[in-house]
Amino acid sequence: MKIVVSILVVLVVLIVLVFVCGMLIPANHVATRSIHLDHSQEQVWLTVSDFEHYASWAPEVTGTKRLADENGHAVWQLEGKWAMPMALDEVETLLHSGYHEARGLALLIWVHRFPKAADDTREEIHHRYLANTTHVNNWDLVDASAPTLVGSFLAGRGRALLVRLAKSDSLWERRIAVVATGHFIRHDDFADTLKIVKLLLRDDEDLIHKSCGWMLREVGKRDQEVLETFLGEHYATMPRTMLRYAIERFTPKRRRQYLRGEV
Repeated sequence: MKIVVSILVVLVVLIVLVFVCGMLIPANHVATRSIHLDHSQEQVWLTVSDFEHYASWAPEVTGTKRLADENGHAVWQLEGKWAMPMALDEVETLLHSGYHEARGLALLIWVHRFPKAADDTREEIHHRYLANTTHVNNWDLVDASAPTLVGSFLAGRGRALLVRLAKSDSLWERRIAVVATGHFIRHDDFADTLKIVKLLLRDDEDLIHKSCGWMLREVGKRDQEVLETFLGEHYATMPRTMLRYAIERFTPKRRRQYLRGEV
């Protein structure tokens, strides 16, 4: 539920940001673009006016459709994908913005692009993300990005990176370490979550206590026995906030037992 609220907050902020940016654009402006072609004017005109065959030379056009004529003129509908993706350098520049909303937008662009990207692009996004963790500097930015840009990337790979992040002096890198394991939890792989939480049991930051408790709760949703086995070893010494988050879905009676140390 928390990550859903985080995403909704980011989306609302982005809508406001787009509105503000739109207000800053001049009411009247002219945009031009030119290209040099080594063909005669007649050849160019025959090509650009042949709407039926646009898809054969325009990569962004996937198809054409003849509509009803208007005022004696033929009308064609072009179908395709018109949005040009931002270059990774441009997204990284956006991530360096002093505005939280702009950083959130940059991360959402990477998260949206990541699943369908080529392997080399996925790797580059992952490394750019890790090189810019100083700009992933709020809990909502971490929670919206770490499971995909770190967890998903590490699926099928070594997980030593998570340990390094968990031992970092950076609060945000430590949170990335544990929240990234949310990707593994969704695939019923709990080992790394428990390992990272164990490393963070004595962390001083409340935001780490909450994120660890959250991930433990997600483990419990899929296998309560695994969660209770872990709690049986550590609940007496783990931070109170972490414990409360972890047992949130337990029955009232079971929660009281843990909170009173009666398990």
